Amino acid sequence: MDEAETSPKSRHAIAFNKNGRRSTLLAIPPTQLEEPPVDNPNNSDAENQQLRREYESVQSINRVLEGVIEDFAEAGRKIHQFSETVNQANKLLDIWVEILEKTQDVKSVLEDDTWKPNSRKRRASD
Repeated sequence: MDEAETSPKSRHAIAFNKNGRRSTLLAIPPTQLEEPPVDNPNNSDAENQQLRREYESVQSINRVLEGVIEDFAEAGRKIHQFSETVNQANKLLDIWVEILEKTQDVKSVLEDDTWKPNSRKRRASD
């Protein structure tokens, strides 16, 4: 399994049948989800009113859940950005350690009284 298959986006795609939209239990097209319910003439006005209130409650819950999903997506993007920043900082620290090691080597050469500028012996021993 390569890195692309283990990414959060890929896991999301697997959970939702590899498409970009959220699945629904009723498989109702999204355009129909936005339409308000129609009163059923077989129900009393009180029942229809209760159904409208339930519909509004469900719509409210859906809006909240959509916000939560968006927040999770944003959190995922920020975590990815943080991870990239940590990786870049790690690379910079590796470079800094190399610079410090080279500096220490130069310092030890400069402090070595036996070292001669054209000495090939010193270069061969490094």
